[in-house]
Amino acid sequence: MKPSKVLCLLVTTLLSLAPAVPAYPWAYATHAYFAERLGERMGNLNFQEMYGSLLPDQYNFILTPVGEYLAVQTHANPEAVTGAAGDCATQAVAFGFATHNEIWGADFTAHVASLTLPESPIKGYVIIKGDELAPDLVAPLTEILVEAGADPVQAPFIAAGIAPFLGHLLVEEGVDWLVKKELEPSVGTRIMNAARLRTTKTPLLLANAYAPEVSSTFGVSLLEATAMIFEVERQYRQMSLDYGRAFLGNPERVMDYLALQGVTVGQLYIKAATGYDVVISPELAEAFTRQAVALVESTYEAELIATLAYLEDELENRGVETCEVRGR
Repeated sequence: MKPSKVLCLLVTTLLSLAPAVPAYPWAYATHAYFAERLGERMGNLNFQEMYGSLLPDQYNFILTPVGEYLAVQTHANPEAVTGAAGDCATQAVAFGFATHNEIWGADFTAHVASLTLPESPIKGYVIIKGDELAPDLVAPLTEILVEAGADPVQAPFIAAGIAPFLGHLLVEEGVDWLVKKELEPSVGTRIMNAARLRTTKTPLLLANAYAPEVSSTFGVSLLEATAMIFEVERQYRQMSLDYGRAFLGNPERVMDYLALQGVTVGQLYIKAATGYDVVISPELAEAFTRQAVALVESTYEAELIATLAYLEDELENRGVETCEVRGR
């Protein structure tokens, strides 16, 4: 594939999904909650850390080979970013970025091994709770699949196949809503400030970390790879601002917002997974999200508190630090 086509596909895909919320392991508000309590606790550097903590998810919905490759790299290779950081601001971005990863960061407890819900085999909190929610989704999913033209005999099996992933997404949304409602009412303002105040060196930090490998792996020039990374970060920053702005409202307005995003994400995912153009009503999406909230509200806070303690230990043990040189 020619480099220009790679770039076109990457950016076009992101643009087509821009109204959707990237909802993976822990979502925006939850990562912001972690970042506010780790590293620098106040001021501009904390906002840099907070924005950095959101960045690994920027490729989650870019369904191209380049996007999928970078989604893995941002979740599995945070050392590329921490190693590329220079001044205090980019070190703070890199610190936040490192807190997110799935190998030993916050997403490890979401996807790989819960700290408060032991299972055999071990699974992450979001996976456990999403799997618990999945059976309740099968009947309504079957109905909307049949309405979209699926064979009524096959539809329940298709629904059962996609329900766990949708359950995971709903759990992430449910936890984010509870963070806003119960733990950090001002989280929307904090996310907006993090995106608004992020250092202008952030795109170059990400490009220095990942563009050389993108260039060599996909046969594009270093300039093209850098342009891809810059453009994705630009759009993701706007998406972060939009998410934060939505979370400025009261919890019921936030629920309305999450339901609308659930419509978009759910329809896109089901189309990609099954080929059916389903219609999910906002009312059904809200009902799904409220089911997720009811499922996690008695256990989510313990998992977040345990994850914070775990992250503090991991960051210290791995020597991941913020800049301590005054005036640098």
